[in-house]
Parts: sequence; structure tokens; C-alpha cells
Amino acid sequence: MVRRLTIELEAPEELLMLAAMLGSPCVMLDVPNSVLFLPDRGGSQVYFARLGDGSPWSRARYAVVNAMRSSVRPSDEPSMEPGEVSVRIIRVKRIRERGKGRPGE
Repeated sequence: MVRRLTIELEAPEELLMLAAMLGSPCVMLDVPNSVLFLPDRGGSQVYFARLGDGSPWSRARYAVVNAMRSSVRPSDEPSMEPGEVSVRIIRVKRIRERGKGRPGE
């Protein structure tokens, strides 16, 4: 049995900075629950952060991360600036556990 860890980060910006450092091209936004999450590639860990009311991340298409300045900003398009990494925010309508129900239920 594979043990899965769910790790809650303090702020969405921390999650987006982590995604950029891990080289992830995207994070998922669970729209109904206002949660950003990043599953690791091995499937044993899921990092997540809750969004507050009116969070700019609920509307942004990209997060632009500048690791040198430790800054993260929302954007509607990817950055082409040197030293910046763009992480795509993918909106998820529904999440289903493996082996439970049929797709689309």
C-alpha cells in the first residue's frame, strides 16, 4: 500500500514558488473548494493551499515566479522575461478518487 501525504502550505504563493522550484509546468485549482494543489510526480505527496475570499489566484491563468526576488504575481499570460518562470493554473471542475464511481458521475 502506497502512503500518500497531504501537505498544506501556509499561502498560495508558497505553493506556486514550490511548483516553480520543482519544475512543474502547472498547478491545479479546485474551483468549487477554492484550493490550489500540486501533486508530486510520484503520486505519494499532494501539496495544497487554500485561497481566501477575493484571491487574485482564483482568476489568474498563470503565476509568474521570480525566484531571485522571491516574488510571485498573477498574470493572464506567461512571462517571457529572463529569470521568471510561468506556472499555468489549470481549473478543475471535479475530483474523483481512483476506483470510486464512474467518470462523469
